[in-house]
Amino acid sequence: MIKNTIPIWKKVTITPEEAAAYSNIGINTIYQLLDDPNCEFRLYVGTKKKLIKRVAFEKYLEEAFAIDRN
Repeated sequence: MIKNTIPIWKKVTITPEEAAAYSNIGINTIYQLLDDPNCEFRLYVGTKKKLIKRVAFEKYLEEAFAIDRN
């Protein structure tokens, strides 16, 4: 069986690991952003799995001046 590989920039949602690689932001920082109750690019799948809405994530990065890890 051949697994289809879709480029990240064509995906609607991406995993936190893909987001870290795509944005060059550390995985721990990505998870902190996803834990923020005001995170607008987070998508829950079930009760625990979190995906990232790629376009909203890109928009967040374009508008962000800095990412505060506090």
